[in-house]
Amino acid sequence: MEYGRSWGPILASYLGNPSPIGECVLMMIGGKADGKWISGDCDNMQIGFACQVPKQAACGDYREYGGKCYKGYEQRLSQDEAESYCQNECGHLASIHSAQENGVVYALFGGDDNYARIGLKQTDGSFSWTDNTTYDYNNIGINNPAFGECIAMSLVGELVEPEKWISILCGQALPFACKREQGACLNPTTTTAPAPVTLAPPTCDAPYFLDKEGTFYSPGYPASYSKPKTCIYVMTVNPGDVVEIHFVDLQLIPGSSIQLFNTFADQNPFE
Repeated sequence: MEYGRSWGPILASYLGNPSPIGECVLMMIGGKADGKWISGDCDNMQIGFACQVPKQAACGDYREYGGKCYKGYEQRLSQDEAESYCQNECGHLASIHSAQENGVVYALFGGDDNYARIGLKQTDGSFSWTDNTTYDYNNIGINNPAFGECIAMSLVGELVEPEKWISILCGQALPFACKREQGACLNPTTTTAPAPVTLAPPTCDAPYFLDKEGTFYSPGYPASYSKPKTCIYVMTVNPGDVVEIHFVDLQLIPGSSIQLFNTFADQNPFE
Protein backbone atom coordinates (compact mmCIF):
# COMPACT_ATOMS: atom_id res chain seq x y z
CA MET A 1 0.00 0.00 0.00
CA GLU A 2 1.08 3.59 -0.46
CA TYR A 3 1.89 5.50 2.73
CA GLY A 4 -0.99 7.72 3.73
CA ARG A 5 -3.71 5.60 2.05
CA SER A 6 -6.34 4.54 4.57
CA TRP A 7 -6.92 0.82 5.20
CA GLY A 8 -8.75 1.36 8.46
CA PRO A 9 -7.13 -0.03 11.61
CA ILE A 10 -3.80 -1.73 10.72
CA LEU A 11 -3.29 -4.33 13.42
CA ALA A 12 -0.34 -6.16 11.83
CA SER A 13 2.10 -3.22 11.65
CA TYR A 14 5.28 -3.29 13.72
CA LEU A 15 5.88 -0.57 16.33
CA GLY A 16 6.47 2.79 14.65
CA ASN A 17 4.94 1.76 11.34
CA PRO A 18 3.65 2.91 8.93
CA SER A 19 6.50 5.39 8.61
CA PRO A 20 7.64 7.83 5.89
CA ILE A 21 10.62 5.58 4.98
CA GLY A 22 8.92 4.31 1.85
CA GLU A 23 5.62 3.81 0.14
CA CYS A 24 5.63 0.00 0.11
CA VAL A 25 4.82 -2.47 2.87
CA LEU A 26 7.13 -5.35 3.76
CA MET A 27 6.65 -8.36 6.04
CA MET A 28 9.39 -9.12 8.55
CA ILE A 29 10.59 -12.72 8.83
CA GLY A 30 12.24 -13.87 12.05
CA GLY A 31 13.02 -12.14 15.34
CA LYS A 32 10.62 -10.17 17.50
CA ALA A 33 8.99 -8.58 14.47
CA ASP A 34 8.31 -11.91 12.76
CA GLY A 35 5.18 -11.60 10.63
CA LYS A 36 4.77 -7.86 11.25
CA TRP A 37 4.58 -5.21 8.54
CA ILE A 38 6.98 -2.30 8.09
CA SER A 39 7.30 0.53 5.59
CA GLY A 40 9.93 0.09 2.88
CA ASP A 41 11.43 1.72 -0.19
CA CYS A 42 9.63 0.45 -3.32
CA ASP A 43 12.40 1.39 -5.76
CA ASN A 44 15.73 0.60 -4.13
CA MET A 45 15.16 -2.46 -1.94
CA GLN A 46 15.69 -5.86 -3.57
CA ILE A 47 14.10 -8.53 -1.40
CA GLY A 48 12.11 -11.72 -1.70
CA PHE A 49 8.43 -11.67 -2.51
CA ALA A 50 5.34 -13.87 -2.50
CA CYS A 51 2.69 -14.22 -5.24
CA GLN A 52 -0.95 -15.10 -4.76
CA VAL A 53 -2.41 -17.25 -7.53
CA PRO A 54 -5.94 -18.58 -8.00
CA LYS A 55 -6.54 -22.02 -6.56
CA GLN A 56 -6.52 -24.62 -9.31
CA ALA A 57 -9.90 -26.25 -9.75
CA ALA A 58 -9.93 -29.83 -8.54
CA CYS A 59 -11.46 -30.97 -11.84
CA GLY A 60 -9.50 -28.84 -14.31
CA ASP A 61 -11.62 -28.48 -17.46
CA TYR A 62 -13.94 -31.27 -16.32
CA ARG A 63 -17.29 -30.59 -14.65
CA GLU A 64 -17.49 -31.27 -10.91
CA TYR A 65 -20.43 -33.09 -9.35
CA GLY A 66 -20.63 -35.02 -6.10
CA GLY A 67 -16.87 -35.11 -5.62
CA LYS A 68 -16.23 -36.55 -9.11
CA CYS A 69 -15.22 -34.95 -12.43
CA TYR A 70 -17.00 -35.42 -15.77
CA LYS A 71 -16.38 -34.47 -19.39
CA GLY A 72 -18.12 -35.28 -22.66
CA TYR A 73 -16.18 -35.80 -25.90
CA GLU A 74 -17.65 -35.35 -29.39
CA GLN A 75 -14.99 -37.62 -30.91
CA ARG A 76 -16.66 -40.87 -32.02
CA LEU A 77 -14.91 -43.98 -30.72
CA SER A 78 -15.69 -47.63 -30.05
CA GLN A 79 -16.12 -48.89 -26.47
CA ASP A 80 -12.53 -50.08 -26.14
CA GLU A 81 -11.11 -46.96 -27.80
CA ALA A 82 -13.18 -44.65 -25.60
CA GLU A 83 -12.22 -46.50 -22.41
CA SER A 84 -8.55 -46.29 -23.39
CA TYR A 85 -8.92 -42.55 -24.02
CA CYS A 86 -10.55 -42.01 -20.61
CA GLN A 87 -7.80 -44.00 -18.90
CA ASN A 88 -5.22 -41.73 -20.54
CA GLU A 89 -7.19 -38.89 -18.91
CA CYS A 90 -6.78 -40.64 -15.51
CA GLY A 91 -10.35 -41.94 -15.45
CA HIS A 92 -12.80 -44.35 -17.06
CA LEU A 93 -15.91 -44.22 -19.16
CA ALA A 94 -18.58 -42.68 -16.95
CA SER A 95 -20.40 -44.88 -14.46
CA ILE A 96 -23.79 -43.63 -13.25
CA HIS A 97 -25.33 -44.34 -9.86
CA SER A 98 -28.34 -42.02 -9.54
CA ALA A 99 -30.89 -40.08 -11.57
CA GLN A 100 -29.09 -36.86 -10.63
CA GLU A 101 -25.74 -38.15 -11.88
CA ASN A 102 -27.46 -39.40 -15.03
CA GLY A 103 -28.70 -35.86 -15.67
CA VAL A 104 -25.18 -34.48 -15.20
CA VAL A 105 -23.77 -36.83 -17.85
CA TYR A 106 -26.65 -36.03 -20.21
CA ALA A 107 -25.93 -32.29 -19.86
CA LEU A 108 -22.32 -32.80 -21.04
CA PHE A 109 -23.51 -33.09 -24.64
CA GLY A 110 -25.08 -30.63 -27.05
CA GLY A 111 -27.83 -31.21 -29.55
CA ASP A 112 -25.71 -32.55 -32.42
CA ASP A 113 -25.62 -36.20 -31.39
CA ASN A 114 -28.28 -38.85 -30.79
CA TYR A 115 -26.36 -41.23 -28.52
CA ALA A 116 -23.36 -41.07 -26.18
CA ARG A 117 -21.33 -43.96 -24.85
CA ILE A 118 -21.13 -44.68 -21.11
CA GLY A 119 -19.10 -47.33 -19.30
CA LEU A 120 -21.79 -50.01 -18.96
CA LYS A 121 -21.56 -53.44 -20.58
CA GLN A 122 -23.67 -56.58 -20.41
CA THR A 123 -22.09 -60.03 -20.25
CA ASP A 124 -24.19 -63.19 -19.91
CA GLY A 125 -27.11 -61.17 -18.57
CA SER A 126 -25.06 -59.29 -15.94
CA PHE A 127 -24.18 -55.59 -16.12
CA SER A 128 -20.83 -54.12 -15.05
CA TRP A 129 -19.11 -50.71 -15.20
CA THR A 130 -15.64 -50.29 -16.68
CA ASP A 131 -14.49 -48.55 -13.46
CA ASN A 132 -15.56 -51.63 -11.43
CA THR A 133 -18.05 -49.66 -9.32
CA THR A 134 -21.30 -51.30 -8.21
CA TYR A 135 -24.16 -51.55 -10.69
CA ASP A 136 -26.77 -50.00 -8.39
CA TYR A 137 -28.81 -47.77 -10.73
CA ASN A 138 -30.84 -48.93 -13.74
CA ASN A 139 -32.08 -46.51 -16.39
CA ILE A 140 -32.33 -48.88 -19.36
CA GLY A 141 -35.04 -48.05 -21.87
CA ILE A 142 -34.28 -50.89 -24.32
CA ASN A 143 -32.25 -53.91 -23.26
CA ASN A 144 -31.77 -56.22 -26.21
CA PRO A 145 -28.43 -58.04 -26.42
CA ALA A 146 -29.18 -58.60 -30.10
CA PHE A 147 -28.54 -54.86 -30.55
CA GLY A 148 -25.17 -55.20 -28.82
CA GLU A 149 -23.60 -55.85 -25.41
CA CYS A 150 -22.63 -52.25 -24.66
CA ILE A 151 -24.90 -49.47 -23.39
CA ALA A 152 -25.30 -45.90 -24.66
CA MET A 153 -27.35 -42.96 -23.40
CA SER A 154 -30.02 -41.52 -25.67
CA LEU A 155 -29.65 -37.77 -26.19
CA VAL A 156 -32.86 -37.37 -28.23
CA GLY A 157 -36.29 -38.98 -28.23
CA GLU A 158 -35.70 -41.48 -31.04
CA LEU A 159 -36.00 -45.12 -29.98
CA VAL A 160 -36.17 -44.25 -26.27
CA GLU A 161 -36.68 -41.05 -24.27
CA PRO A 162 -33.73 -38.67 -23.74
CA GLU A 163 -31.45 -39.76 -20.86
CA LYS A 164 -32.62 -43.38 -21.16
CA TRP A 165 -30.10 -46.13 -21.93
CA ILE A 166 -30.13 -48.47 -24.92
CA SER A 167 -28.19 -51.55 -26.01
CA ILE A 168 -25.71 -50.87 -28.80
CA LEU A 169 -22.79 -52.54 -30.54
CA CYS A 170 -19.50 -52.17 -28.68
CA GLY A 171 -17.71 -51.45 -31.95
CA GLN A 172 -20.07 -48.64 -32.90
CA ALA A 173 -18.25 -45.27 -33.02
CA LEU A 174 -20.02 -42.83 -30.68
CA PRO A 175 -19.32 -39.72 -28.59
CA PHE A 176 -18.50 -40.66 -24.99
CA ALA A 177 -18.26 -39.39 -21.42
CA CYS A 178 -15.25 -39.77 -19.08
CA LYS A 179 -15.34 -39.68 -15.29
CA ARG A 180 -12.41 -39.34 -12.87
CA GLU A 181 -11.51 -38.47 -9.29
CA GLN A 182 -10.97 -34.88 -8.20
CA GLY A 183 -7.35 -33.79 -8.50
CA ALA A 184 -6.51 -36.55 -10.97
CA CYS A 185 -4.55 -35.78 -14.11
CA LEU A 186 -4.51 -31.99 -13.68
CA ASN A 187 -1.29 -31.83 -15.72
CA PRO A 188 -1.91 -34.58 -18.29
CA THR A 189 0.17 -35.23 -21.32
CA THR A 190 -1.55 -34.42 -24.59
CA THR A 191 -3.79 -37.30 -25.61
CA THR A 192 -4.66 -37.81 -29.24
CA ALA A 193 -7.78 -39.84 -29.89
CA PRO A 194 -7.28 -42.57 -32.45
CA ALA A 195 -9.22 -42.08 -35.65
CA PRO A 196 -12.29 -44.32 -35.68
CA VAL A 197 -12.00 -47.17 -38.14
CA THR A 198 -15.05 -48.62 -39.86
CA LEU A 199 -14.58 -52.35 -40.26
CA ALA A 200 -16.81 -54.81 -42.05
CA PRO A 201 -17.93 -57.28 -39.35
CA PRO A 202 -17.73 -60.98 -40.26
CA THR A 203 -21.47 -61.47 -39.65
CA CYS A 204 -24.55 -59.31 -39.09
CA ASP A 205 -25.97 -60.81 -35.90
CA ALA A 206 -27.23 -57.46 -34.57
CA PRO A 207 -28.52 -54.15 -35.98
CA TYR A 208 -25.79 -51.66 -36.82
CA PHE A 209 -26.57 -48.10 -35.71
CA LEU A 210 -25.50 -44.95 -37.59
CA ASP A 211 -25.84 -41.53 -35.96
CA LYS A 212 -26.83 -39.03 -38.73
CA GLU A 213 -24.03 -40.15 -41.02
CA GLY A 214 -21.66 -43.02 -41.59
CA THR A 215 -20.65 -45.89 -43.82
CA PHE A 216 -21.88 -49.46 -43.69
CA TYR A 217 -20.65 -52.60 -45.42
CA SER A 218 -21.99 -56.06 -46.00
CA PRO A 219 -20.36 -58.61 -43.67
CA GLY A 220 -16.84 -59.53 -44.71
CA TYR A 221 -16.70 -56.87 -47.45
CA PRO A 222 -15.07 -56.84 -49.99
CA ALA A 223 -15.58 -60.61 -49.95
CA SER A 224 -19.02 -61.92 -50.89
CA TYR A 225 -21.52 -62.71 -48.14
CA SER A 226 -23.77 -65.55 -49.22
CA LYS A 227 -25.22 -66.72 -45.91
CA PRO A 228 -29.06 -66.57 -45.70
CA LYS A 229 -29.10 -63.79 -43.11
CA THR A 230 -30.96 -60.46 -42.90
CA CYS A 231 -28.70 -57.50 -42.10
CA ILE A 232 -30.27 -54.44 -40.44
CA TYR A 233 -28.77 -50.93 -40.53
CA VAL A 234 -30.46 -48.17 -38.48
CA MET A 235 -29.72 -44.47 -39.07
CA THR A 236 -31.09 -41.93 -36.58
CA VAL A 237 -31.65 -38.36 -37.77
CA ASN A 238 -33.50 -35.28 -36.57
CA PRO A 239 -37.23 -35.05 -37.36
CA GLY A 240 -37.76 -33.54 -40.81
CA ASP A 241 -34.27 -34.36 -42.08
CA VAL A 242 -33.88 -35.93 -45.52
CA VAL A 243 -31.64 -39.00 -45.68
CA GLU A 244 -29.44 -39.63 -48.71
CA ILE A 245 -28.00 -43.11 -49.24
CA HIS A 246 -25.25 -43.63 -51.81
CA PHE A 247 -24.22 -47.14 -52.83
CA VAL A 248 -20.61 -46.93 -53.98
CA ASP A 249 -20.30 -50.66 -54.68
CA LEU A 250 -23.54 -52.63 -55.01
CA GLN A 251 -23.55 -56.26 -56.16
CA LEU A 252 -26.56 -58.34 -55.15
CA ILE A 253 -26.51 -62.09 -55.48
CA PRO A 254 -29.65 -63.79 -56.89
CA GLY A 255 -32.50 -63.74 -54.37
CA SER A 256 -31.09 -60.81 -52.39
CA SER A 257 -32.81 -57.43 -52.00
CA ILE A 258 -32.52 -54.08 -50.23
CA GLN A 259 -35.52 -52.64 -48.37
CA LEU A 260 -35.81 -49.14 -46.89
CA PHE A 261 -38.05 -48.28 -43.92
CA ASN A 262 -39.03 -44.86 -42.61
CA THR A 263 -38.90 -45.71 -38.89
CA PHE A 264 -37.55 -48.49 -36.74
CA ALA A 265 -41.08 -49.73 -36.01
CA ASP A 266 -42.39 -49.76 -39.62
CA GLN A 267 -43.59 -53.13 -40.89
CA ASN A 268 -43.71 -52.25 -44.59
CA PRO A 269 -40.84 -50.84 -46.67
CA PHE A 270 -40.98 -47.99 -49.16
CA GLU A 271 -42.43 -48.93 -52.55
